[in-house]
Amino acid sequence: MDDDRLPPITDETSSETMSPHPAVLMIARLLGRQMAREAFEARQAANDNPSGDTNQ
Repeated sequence: MDDDRLPPITDETSSETMSPHPAVLMIARLLGRQMAREAFEARQAANDNPSGDTNQ
């Protein structure tokens, strides 16, 4: 499948010379925040004992 819409891959388009598009950075930041939020909530659910609770 040859896609003529994509630019050819050359040395000029290497990752060293190109900076990510601001929209890509924003999406990555939002995904990272969502993943951190989900990990935090999973830890909270795993440790749902009240802080003053003693094992009696």
